[in-house]
Amino acid sequence: MTLQDKKSRYWRQHIDALGSSNQSVADYCRKHKMNQSTLYAWKIRLSDGSKPKSKQMIPVKVVAERATNKASFVRVVLRDGTIVESDGDLSAVAKLADMLRRLRP
Repeated sequence: MTLQDKKSRYWRQHIDALGSSNQSVADYCRKHKMNQSTLYAWKIRLSDGSKPKSKQMIPVKVVAERATNKASFVRVVLRDGTIVESDGDLSAVAKLADMLRRLRP
């Protein structure tokens, strides 16, 4: 096995472990004493170019603003039909955004 094969295997194992963990990239890299940029570079290098089956970005359709009595209104419809709404509670929107960020690889 060449040195390049060993490096590829090492980084593939870490990328797979990160994907199956519930940790952020920053937490995982801190725990394993590795550089985030290096991990991302290897992730790109080892990518086969296919899109993941889950946790992928999906198109969003922006519709015209509708009148509402609320100061702000946010509605997110997930692919499975789940609807998440907020009627101006910006802290709830921030929490939702944080949770969605954690789902990304």
